[in-house]
Amino acid sequence: LFKRQEGCRFIVYKVLPVQYLFANRLARFCFLIIAAAFMTLCAFELEGLAYAGKSRFRHYRFSNLAGEIDHPNQTFGLMKGGCPLSSENFAFEHRSKTSTVMVASPELESDGWYLEVSAASEIPKLVTVEGSDDGEHWVLTGSSNYQFLYLSNANLGWAFRDDVAMDEPKCSTSSSCLGKTRSKCCVVGGVKRVHFDHRWTWPMLLSPLINLEMAVLAAVAAIAGGTEDLAGKLASEISPVGLGVISSTYLLFGLLWCNIPDSFGSIDPRQSTVSWMLGLSTGLVAYRSSRLPEHRFPDILLLHGLLVEAAHLAGLVLARGARVGAGDVLKASLHGAALLAAGVVSMVLSR
Repeated sequence: LFKRQEGCRFIVYKVLPVQYLFANRLARFCFLIIAAAFMTLCAFELEGLAYAGKSRFRHYRFSNLAGEIDHPNQTFGLMKGGCPLSSENFAFEHRSKTSTVMVASPELESDGWYLEVSAASEIPKLVTVEGSDDGEHWVLTGSSNYQFLYLSNANLGWAFRDDVAMDEPKCSTSSSCLGKTRSKCCVVGGVKRVHFDHRWTWPMLLSPLINLEMAVLAAVAAIAGGTEDLAGKLASEISPVGLGVISSTYLLFGLLWCNIPDSFGSIDPRQSTVSWMLGLSTGLVAYRSSRLPEHRFPDILLLHGLLVEAAHLAGLVLARGARVGAGDVLKASLHGAALLAAGVVSMVLSR
């Protein structure tokens, strides 16, 4: 728009980085690739739920890290599909004061384990189960304290802690407790059996659901960016609505974590920390992006990236404590790093 004033010519213009970005066919194609990647990741994770927590080894070692094992009043066994495996499938090879080694022939697949304690013995609070193929190199496959680890929408698995004791389990006296069930602890005939089930549980659905919503948002952005009428609404309407849906999903799962037992009867509000942080940060970004002018959109992406980065790193520390590996830090940083990179690219394009 040109205006004349005392022989001078002025240009009045707006910086519209989002519309400028999606005016490029290559950018829209990249967003379609991103949508396909999120959809593939969602399908991959849903398929992976069937294999969550499964392990297959020839040797298994049970250890009491906080004291001695009271033989034979404290024993352990493996579980599959929620049921204890028959003792015919394995034999105890070695017993010491602090550990028990069990050998399975052939290799035995399990998705959990149980600890059986007589009425006269106490339930040990800090124990681990390890697996090995050769009896020399051991892999941690279970512990008395474990929780679902959620890293950057790309990880389904359990974080086992061998440095934190478990809380005293509440035991059920139901006669059906030892069957196909996920009750944490059962008391039948004076014997206490504590289950440690590693099969998938409903909170693990959060990751594939968020990936599905991200895929839909990226696809809608790519399609709308090629339409003149909708391109102007990407930053002010479409993105805030999509982020609002994602924020609501995070908050809903956080609320459920604090009130509804998981698949084996436990309620652990600590698990909801990352979900609450991501829900609140995504909601804040959705609100701000609907209020600020489009030229501030790169700032919104940078803010969102920093908040997501902080949330996932905080969740990693809560799940693993001081024993955080470089690989886990990298996984936890992927989501936030991608948003930060998008913010930097948008900022460069807007100048």
